[in-house]
Amino acid sequence: MKMKININLKQTVALVLLLAVSQFATLNAWAESNGAKAKEKRIEDLKKDLQTINYVPKDPKDTKAIIYVLTDLECDFCTKLHHEIPKLNKLGVEVRMMAMPRQGVGSASYNTLVSVWCSKNPQQSFERAIEGAAIKPQTCKNPVKEHFSLGNKWGIIGTPTIVFEDGTLKAGYFPAAQLAKEAIKRSSSQYQAAQGKPERTERSTTDQGKEPQLTTNEAPVNNESSKADEKAAEKPTGDDSMLKGTELKSKDSTSKTRNSKPKKGDSMPKALFSNQ
Repeated sequence: MKMKININLKQTVALVLLLAVSQFATLNAWAESNGAKAKEKRIEDLKKDLQTINYVPKDPKDTKAIIYVLTDLECDFCTKLHHEIPKLNKLGVEVRMMAMPRQGVGSASYNTLVSVWCSKNPQQSFERAIEGAAIKPQTCKNPVKEHFSLGNKWGIIGTPTIVFEDGTLKAGYFPAAQLAKEAIKRSSSQYQAAQGKPERTERSTTDQGKEPQLTTNEAPVNNESSKADEKAAEKPTGDDSMLKGTELKSKDSTSKTRNSKPKKGDSMPKALFSNQ
């Protein structure tokens, strides 16, 4: 009996050490993904015509920052973040959606996202798809595979993940007020000013009304009323497929997290980490 207890104790210790090493390696990988070189490469990638689905403020002149959201249709926190778009627009943040089907090329989510981008009105189709509605299957030349490849290149392993204009990654759902504050702080104009470079020029994206595979720049379909947008920023409530509310920053950064009860089907572990 004593021998069995000792064996179980050794196995428990070994398991704890193994988990600690694994988590440390994961944190190092995420910290590295927000290193200076990695961010510079992402900035270059964002200059391409990514054919994103765009949600712009009612008056484009009010735009203070742009964020890129890599999203999946099988992701409850992606839907929750999507509901924040009207508030983000009101706060001066343009949101550009990119496809990140976590199950990979050829999965059900991937095929639906292809149909979304190939529809006559991609934004309208995306609005329906993110809420779980069926989308008519369609194929065409589309950017879904490219978005997915870029997500893998950038080290993204969960959705939703936000990419700021300075190349910083931030994973998980965050309320509009907090996300807007972060986006404006990391906007291209702020980043370029810090680097002593000219401010950003408008990046090329496709407009609605051309070929089916092209995207739209219309204002979002109404999802939620935007009350109390100017309240103090709340803590993040979590990611869907990886670490809840993990904030991907450089070594000197910290992250604030708050658990949010996920819907049925979420598989994300409850452990919370921050990159130091």
